[in-house]
Amino acid sequence: MYMDGILRHIQRAIGLIGAVRLLSTLRHEPVQPESLSLNDVLEDCIDSVLKEFPKEDVSIKFDPPGEEMLISAEPLVSHVFKNILDNAVRHQRREKKRVEVDIIREPGDGSVTVSISDHGPGVPDTMKSTLLQRSEPISDMKLTGIGLALVKELVDRYHGTIEIMDRVEGDHTQGARFVITFPTAEVVGRTKS
Repeated sequence: MYMDGILRHIQRAIGLIGAVRLLSTLRHEPVQPESLSLNDVLEDCIDSVLKEFPKEDVSIKFDPPGEEMLISAEPLVSHVFKNILDNAVRHQRREKKRVEVDIIREPGDGSVTVSISDHGPGVPDTMKSTLLQRSEPISDMKLTGIGLALVKELVDRYHGTIEIMDRVEGDHTQGARFVITFPTAEVVGRTKS
């Protein structure tokens, strides 16, 4: 049991180091997008996160829509969802850790929204607007929050938006809800032609 905890901390540190490296290269690499199935990306991310917590009671509810949702991104977009899902599970202090994932096609504007809600301690209103904003250079960053800096960088890279909300409106102590919106691949394709 003690060794499992140590191993998990080592794996997390390795992941954070990888995130720092990725962040430092993203800003200098051109975007090479492809059309990706959002349903498939989310299902893979959920499977990956569930495997990280094999001895915990974790439930990630996801009912993919029957319609295929395609976004224009790189496979790196999976880091967005893995990081948010990992945090959603990791920060819950209850026996049964619950997360809900939803995909909604926004009518009329050609975008798709992913909502990831948890039952953790939530994010106070005073932190919501600054949690995703990193002004210090990568070399000066502390490892805390580096994952969310990577999330924000990737969402911006694929012309998306991200917002942190309360799972229960007006009561942040009931958990957080991350709302990520991307243009669909069809919209991105039309703007290029």
